[in-house]
Amino acid sequence: MNPLRKLALVLAALIFLSAFPYAAFASGINVGGVTVAEAPSEKASTEVSPAAAPESEPKYAEYLKSTSEIAFPEGGSVAEKAASLCKDKKSDKQKALAIYNYIAANFTYDTGFADAVRAGRITVYTPDTASILSNKKGVCYDFSALFAAMCRSQGIPAMLCKGYSTRVGGYHAWNAVYLAEDDAWYTLDLTFPCYLGTGKAKSFSKAAVDSSKYTATSAA
Repeated sequence: MNPLRKLALVLAALIFLSAFPYAAFASGINVGGVTVAEAPSEKASTEVSPAAAPESEPKYAEYLKSTSEIAFPEGGSVAEKAASLCKDKKSDKQKALAIYNYIAANFTYDTGFADAVRAGRITVYTPDTASILSNKKGVCYDFSALFAAMCRSQGIPAMLCKGYSTRVGGYHAWNAVYLAEDDAWYTLDLTFPCYLGTGKAKSFSKAAVDSSKYTATSAA
């Protein structure tokens, strides 16, 4: 990478961490219908260990469902876009990367929304995945909800995780995605490419981030 480009990305990351310490998750905001009066302490944080589904259900069936915050109604825009992105992909890894790269290359961080949350003008919020897809902007919660919804619509188990990361100075949201071919969960964080404008990852291994830097207090 060009040294000047690398320096610009480092500076942008520092600006991100200072400007958005809570990544639009302020104390008191209603997250997915549950008001968080105070962000959970780091000492109380726990690792997420997904439970496997009974043999009669798909593996990790809980993370294949459409929910209020991870919505992908049949025939809706979210499911249709995911199907379009994944139509020529042969593996779950290829599909997950296609979805990741679509969001990373086409979505931007909504600084106006983040400012409104910090200022207390927005206190109740649940992501609307169809609107996020249409508007192509959001914050960590939005990117994570949309990625999980698109993956789930393709039969790929995905979690929307909330908690803490050493990469962001406050409460944050990101994803974990299960790849059957590896029988493993991987951590992905779309906030950084969307905010920094770094675009697509050349491979899934480049998209995945170090899970040891993330501690979830909840996962859906």
